[in-house]
Amino acid sequence: LTAKETDAVGNTTAASPAYAFTVSTQAPAAPVIGSVEDDAAPHTGALQKDAITNDNTPILKGTALPGGIVTVYDNGTAIGSVKADENGNWRFTPETALKDG
Repeated sequence: LTAKETDAVGNTTAASPAYAFTVSTQAPAAPVIGSVEDDAAPHTGALQKDAITNDNTPILKGTALPGGIVTVYDNGTAIGSVKADENGNWRFTPETALKDG
């Protein structure tokens, strides 16, 4: 893009230096949940997929587009969002405890 200015009597300046950027209309790749951690005793640590836990506020960690906003859903209902850092890493802990079951 460039810009020109015109004064009240119609005199127009030369064009500004070009300012280049790219508009992307493609959605980024889906974010990834890389790990879920239980930090509630007695059993703490990484949870395997389909594991059972007593931690209603587990820590989710993953990757996404750097600077992207990741929204976490529980059965289709958004429970919060977090911004991925400059390396694309994100970490989320639900503010409201998840329901049992």
